[in-house]
Amino acid sequence: MEEDQRAFILKLFENLDNNKILFAYGRNAIFSICKSLKIKKGDEILTPALDCDSTLTPFTVYDSSIVLYKSNPYTFNVDIDDLENKITKKTKLIHIINHFGFFSALE
Repeated sequence: MEEDQRAFILKLFENLDNNKILFAYGRNAIFSICKSLKIKKGDEILTPALDCDSTLTPFTVYDSSIVLYKSNPYTFNVDIDDLENKITKKTKLIHIINHFGFFSALE
């Protein structure tokens, strides 16, 4: 492990308290979020159309309705217009991811 990686991990653990939780896998964090938001059947989850199936599993376990929004195929940024048009009164969660380590440019 590189020294800067070691320093980052040590700093991360030094700052842990009862208000912070670490997850080994993103899908586990998503399960936790769904549980804390009390996601249930009929709740809409907006998620990017370009996503991997393992991150969609928590949404299907809670029997929510998955609504896919577009991302730019070249930059992977969220198509804000498409996302805004898909938000309804049933929308409970908007799932935004960073594709391939690139942050989504949101304004």
